[in-house]
Amino acid sequence: MPSAPAAALRPALATDCSSLAALSIEVWLNSYIREGISGFFADYALAEFTADRFARILDDPSELILVSQNRTGIDGYIRLRSGQNSPEGRASDTEIATLYVQPRHQGKGIGLQLLRAALAGGEL
Repeated sequence: MPSAPAAALRPALATDCSSLAALSIEVWLNSYIREGISGFFADYALAEFTADRFARILDDPSELILVSQNRTGIDGYIRLRSGQNSPEGRASDTEIATLYVQPRHQGKGIGLQLLRAALAGGEL
């Protein structure tokens, strides 16, 4: 069986905000909710992962989101935040705030591609 075509990396666009929110909810729930969803965690996920919040992130010059785009849509992203001091006050002022890949696309090297692009300074 032929393998799926490789995903392309690109900077996130304003039109990606709802996809980023949906992907975030899927990955977050799959990662952190193991025995049922309580109202507390549901409220958190629905408030935290919104298209409006991603639009604000994309408008912030200290933030960068790179997405992995397959032939159908976004299957992963990495969010970089700059201008943040490390707890020790040294090292890089850039952090990886989020690295999410849809569970069904994990193990295909998407996270590694996103991480490499981030370590290259967001250069694609």
